[in-house]
Order: sequence, then structure tokens, then C-alpha cells
Amino acid sequence: MEDPHNGETADDAPEARFGAELRGLRVQAGLSVRRLAEELHRAHSGLVEYEGGRRLPSVNVVEQYESYFELPRGTLVAQRERARAERLALPRDGTVRDALGEVACPYQGLRASSDSNARRP
Repeated sequence: MEDPHNGETADDAPEARFGAELRGLRVQAGLSVRRLAEELHRAHSGLVEYEGGRRLPSVNVVEQYESYFELPRGTLVAQRERARAERLALPRDGTVRDALGEVACPYQGLRASSDSNARRP
């Protein structure tokens, strides 16, 4: 599955790589997501999102992983920050590549509408 913003595959995304790291720790310890969520006093669905690479966890959550898995403090936090910086550095060009080719983004954001863009879809 491609990220519509930059053409990179979801598995190559910084969030996915960091999520795989978190998942690897849990699997190596022989824990289910539900069990780890109970141990960390976190929502099961949140851990699923983090480990699935759908979003980066907060620093607080990452520090909980470090403590729980007895990792040196700051190890995972540094990895998280690198993933975050990598995500922020990726280009976001406002187009979506699909079977029809390049399609301009129809949303103007905070820019005011004018007569020149009145015909935009």
C-alpha cells in the first residue's frame, strides 16, 4: 500500500520501521498486544496503531517500553525522534498519484478562495 503523499510504501515509512521495532520487543518477550497493554496501562488499540506503524507513539509511551523491556533510557526515544524527523523531511507535494495520473489536491487549506480557482473540483 502506498502513502498517497509521497509514493513510499507503507512498510518503508518511518512509522512502520519504528513500529516493527516495538513489535519485535513484544514478540521476543512472548507477550500478546493485549497483555502488554495491560502491563503498560495503555489502550490495546493504541499499541496496535503504534506497532502497526499507523502513528508514532508519544515519548511517554516509548519511555514505558524502555522501562518495561529494561532498555537503556533514551534508546527507543532516540529512534522515535529519528523516525519523526525522517517523516517531517519527506516531501508533501499536494498531489495524489492514482490510476488516472496526477490529480491536484482539491483542498485550499487556509488560503482564501478567489475567482481564479472557482472551477476547481
